[in-house]
Amino acid sequence: MNVLIVDDDKLARKGLIAVIDWEQYGLCVVGDVQNGKKALEFLENHPVDLVFTDIDMPEMNGLELMKICKENYPETDFVIFSVYEDFSFARQALRLGALDYISKIEFDPEECDAILKKIVEKYQNKRTGKGRTKSADRGRLGRRKRSKAGRRV
Repeated sequence: MNVLIVDDDKLARKGLIAVIDWEQYGLCVVGDVQNGKKALEFLENHPVDLVFTDIDMPEMNGLELMKICKENYPETDFVIFSVYEDFSFARQALRLGALDYISKIEFDPEECDAILKKIVEKYQNKRTGKGRTKSADRGRLGRRKRSKAGRRV
């Protein structure tokens, strides 16, 4: 899987690339850029399966990037890697389809193995359709209408 790292902090980008043995998980970092706008430019010319992005960046933040990619690059998945620990950011990212939300503050390179295994598993399950619950499938396929009395019609 091709990975793009998006973060305005060059040291954070290079550090993330250096600290993880990406190949061990079947991942290959194909690029790193400093903001969402540059990420979109990169995506126009390079196939990317997974984007690790910060939230707070100049020109275009990570959540805006996710929204645009959801329409233009729907097969590209996201992992948020941010200093923001506010749950509202995490909730918004997960609602946009992020596979995970990793706090830079609490990030421990010792835990990389478990984190990346989980991310790769989520990515693969999403591609194969595994991991869906019956209720999720019902919601995806459309809900039956209910009458005003609450009975299914």
